Amino acid sequence: MGSVDKTEAYILMSGDEPRAQDLAETAMSQALPLNQDDNGAPVGTHAPAALTEYLVTPDGGDRFIRVSAGSRDIWELEPEVLLKDSGAAWRQVDPGDVETLRKSIERAVRRGPRWSQEWRSTTPSGVAKWIRGLGTVIARTEEGVLFECVLIDVTEEKAKEAALLRGERLYRESERRFRDLAANVPGAIFRYIRHPDGRDEIDYMSAGCEVVWGFSSDEIQNDPTCLWQQVHPDDLKKMLESVARSTETLEDWQHSWRYTTPAGEEKWLEGRGVPNKTSDGDVVWNALVIDVTSQKTAQQKLRDLANAAESADRAKTQFLANMSHELRTPLNSIIGFTDVMKNKLFGEIGNPKYAEYVGLIHGSANHLLSVIGDVLDVSRIEAGEYDMEEEEVDLDQAANFVLNVLKDQIRRKSISFKAHRSSEHSVVRGDAVKLKRAILNVVSNAVAYTPEGGRIALTIDDARDGGLSITTQDSGPGIPCEAREAMLKPFTRLKSEAPFTQEGTGLGLFITKSILELHDGGVSIGRSRYDGARVDLTLPGNRLRSAD
Repeated sequence: MGSVDKTEAYILMSGDEPRAQDLAETAMSQALPLNQDDNGAPVGTHAPAALTEYLVTPDGGDRFIRVSAGSRDIWELEPEVLLKDSGAAWRQVDPGDVETLRKSIERAVRRGPRWSQEWRSTTPSGVAKWIRGLGTVIARTEEGVLFECVLIDVTEEKAKEAALLRGERLYRESERRFRDLAANVPGAIFRYIRHPDGRDEIDYMSAGCEVVWGFSSDEIQNDPTCLWQQVHPDDLKKMLESVARSTETLEDWQHSWRYTTPAGEEKWLEGRGVPNKTSDGDVVWNALVIDVTSQKTAQQKLRDLANAAESADRAKTQFLANMSHELRTPLNSIIGFTDVMKNKLFGEIGNPKYAEYVGLIHGSANHLLSVIGDVLDVSRIEAGEYDMEEEEVDLDQAANFVLNVLKDQIRRKSISFKAHRSSEHSVVRGDAVKLKRAILNVVSNAVAYTPEGGRIALTIDDARDGGLSITTQDSGPGIPCEAREAMLKPFTRLKSEAPFTQEGTGLGLFITKSILELHDGGVSIGRSRYDGARVDLTLPGNRLRSAD
């Protein structure tokens, strides 16, 4: 299939037999280098080639005088086609190479005697090739300059050359990137070897070693044990054990240790490495060691701050507990005595003003006792000590309890209060005291912010996720969207210019949210159908009695 063969050349090139045979020899010698083994010996067949006699006329024209059958492999054309029209070969030359090819032929015509050129070509079937042309001027006559040529398909050779060039470029680029990485990484990159006899060796060390360890690369490679000598005595045993463990199990190595540089600087270092075992029994780690002193210092500061915060929190909780006890005792006495006087258990109070003052004292004492309770509960919530005692809770009874507690306030403000349950469920598992308190908090807020003659609705309905929703809606000023999230945080109160705004600590909704979260539920705030505030307390389906 077009490989150069002396017998073929002898048969196809009629005329001077010795010349044809010489040309075949030349073609063989030119083609051989494409297919040699490492020792220079020929391997397999030669590259496809064609032998020609090519004439360049004085007017710049050209034509083929003789063409071998190898033209079928080079150009996919019969020799007769090329003998009639040399342009058939030129039309296959890549447009980008035409001018270079012509100039190479012109130089050989002027200077001789040798001609050599490579170009790209595309056959009629669309096959892209690289062609190498080699020729010798054998005659100069009035008809023109005559060349003996061999044309060789060197596409495979070019592909190999390109692959080698790409491989070399990739290798050089990879090497450059690695060196850039090693030079700029905040640490030391190295190859650590543990030999079967226990000897240590480091055969590569990046420049970062001087910053990390305080030793040069040469010092470390000459004597790796210099690194062990600088490890903190209390950390050396665990350090060596970590390396031994990775050697034995071939698991990734990772360890942190204290280290003192030759200059006396104390550091925390952290190392990571991936081990591989060679056929010689060596274990080789590609490893990285970085200085983590700043991170360790920051972590210690955080631990110190956390310990200080925990101590302060314990002190705060203890203080609040003590304060609660110290304040509740006299407050309970005040409430008890004023209650006796309000109810005139020992007879009438002489002056009506005194009765009025007793009422104010009684109300203020109750309010202060409630505030103390709220503050103490917030402290317990933040300390994670806000536990609950589970039992069956009837939400209808809880709603009636809340209504009884607030009925005097509702009546004084002439508020239209409606309670309704549309769900078939009313009993849930939870802490009865806390759930009552959660409902009381949101309803009392609604009463406080609803103007005289306003409306409040309390409903118990099925929630979308299969649980229950306890919803309070009022006709008060409502809670703006941008303030709703903040209202669920402690000590946050709604700022309002309304004359019916009540004083408070801003703890009610936060405590309510915490209570619902204890029950795996939640609190959401929206706008009611009365254009006031809507607060939804949701309990999950697994809290329903029927879920047991």
